[in-house]
Amino acid sequence: MKETDIAWAAGFFDGEGTVDIAKRINYWVRKSDNTKQSYEYYVLRVRASQVDLEPLIKLQNWFGGSINKRDKQGVASWEAQGPKAEIFLEGVLPYLTVKKIQASLALEYRKTLIKHKTRRWHTKETLEAVAHVRDLIVKDRQSKSGLRYV
Repeated sequence: MKETDIAWAAGFFDGEGTVDIAKRINYWVRKSDNTKQSYEYYVLRVRASQVDLEPLIKLQNWFGGSINKRDKQGVASWEAQGPKAEIFLEGVLPYLTVKKIQASLALEYRKTLIKHKTRRWHTKETLEAVAHVRDLIVKDRQSKSGLRYV
């Protein structure tokens, strides 16, 4: 991929994208006693939405991920999660302006994940650390949109 392609992807993402650490809850039923069990974990996610599919297809071809169907307003979205989102953010980080802080925080989250060698968060301390990073990303996002964080 050319350097200009990466710079283009960063500019497009700065305008149309979001960085998120999404909370997931996995449920299952234990067969031995038929009780419902669950655990929560978090996943790094990047997403860009657009009416025109062409830029989304470019992102998918270059960085992987998936393109989600159009909503009622005709908007479709490209999404990458986990390691693919990390690779994307590492590539575009030098060119980001609006989302540079969010991307840096998200990459810090991934480094913590790798340090603990797991994607499952069971301890109170690790859940609090993830919640803190998520809050920082939200604060940065809201400061750029003119919304007040309460």
